[in-house]
Amino acid sequence: MAYLFIHYYMIGFAVNLNVQTIHSMKHLTILILIISLNILPGQSTVEVNYFFSEALNVQCGYTIQLPEGYDESDEHYPVLYFLHGFGANHTLFYGGIHTAFDTLSNLGQLDHVIIVRPDGSASPYLGSFYTSSELYGDFEEYIIYDLIGHIDETYRTIDHRLYRGISGHSMGGYGSMKLGIKHYDKFGSISSQSGALVFDNLTDLIPDLMNETWWGVFSPLNGPVSLFMFGASGAFSPNLNSIPWYVDLPVDYNGELIDSVYARWIEHDPIRNALDSINVLQLMDYYIDCGDTDDYYFDVHAEDFHEFLDNLNIDHEYYIYAGDHLSQIDSRFPYTLLHHNDSWGVPSYVLGDLNGNGTVTHLDAMSQIQTIMNNAFLDVFSSYSGDLDFNDKIDLLDLLLIYDVIDQ
Repeated sequence: MAYLFIHYYMIGFAVNLNVQTIHSMKHLTILILIISLNILPGQSTVEVNYFFSEALNVQCGYTIQLPEGYDESDEHYPVLYFLHGFGANHTLFYGGIHTAFDTLSNLGQLDHVIIVRPDGSASPYLGSFYTSSELYGDFEEYIIYDLIGHIDETYRTIDHRLYRGISGHSMGGYGSMKLGIKHYDKFGSISSQSGALVFDNLTDLIPDLMNETWWGVFSPLNGPVSLFMFGASGAFSPNLNSIPWYVDLPVDYNGELIDSVYARWIEHDPIRNALDSINVLQLMDYYIDCGDTDDYYFDVHAEDFHEFLDNLNIDHEYYIYAGDHLSQIDSRFPYTLLHHNDSWGVPSYVLGDLNGNGTVTHLDAMSQIQTIMNNAFLDVFSSYSGDLDFNDKIDLLDLLLIYDVIDQ
């Protein structure tokens, strides 16, 4: 929700738009990196470019950072997609990630990589939540297919999920976790900074919402929490017949949840989406952090999602640091970048371990033989773990490779 405090008054103008217009510490050098963040000169190239999105039917902007030597080489690179927060766009507020990239690269801590920051802003509430809705348009399709397809076609990327990561802060931290898990075939690593990850905890915001509504009428002009609730409702519970705000809020004037509306929100809840995707969670690498005095209580979200992954024995990094929703963003970027850097090309599961027990045995080889002979599909996890040569299929070469693993 970066820039939320600054921009919430703009809603009064934006809501008058026609609906058609609306559519239209494992790294010991980390302390040195943070201290020197703005000292070392960068050698990368940062550009703002545009492309036409079929999903949104408009020109969409993105900021892209190309590593040093990109133009002089024929090398292909991993890509990190960074999703900005509510009230920002692809050009505002998050330049610190580019500075961190240059600093880490100059210190030899970061491999060459491409960073893409797409525009996730939307009228009238300054943020799409990277969710497809009647009010904002098909933002999920735009990010997952239009944008990634455009980047892979236009730049020298490594077009494989293990070399593609998704990250974000606040609204972007929500979007990265939701999209990363839902589209596990696109990403190998996910990081969420100060994101709303457990919607049951959003009830913590209701007292703040009611305090901003002291004069008795819900309005996005009442304050930052009100604007957040209207913005999120535009993504999760839009209602184009509800004039002038075009949304259904999930809360009534008694501060009670409206079950029928909240049920629409729950469909977009990252932790519930994760529960529905248990068999693929192990395919990805996770990083979660948040400030201990987050203005929107997202530290509780981070803690609960951490415990959820912990209970499933899914490896991840998790940090609660001293700070609020906005105060430590730039200082956290080195941790995020290093986490993704460590994950490039490295599966978070054991290759050849088709039954998921942590070891590769002759039982796994027998399952692989049956799969090849019957041209069968086992399940998502087994299909990825059985693809030892990363060619998106299980064949005889994978069988030879699995016996190499067993012999070791």
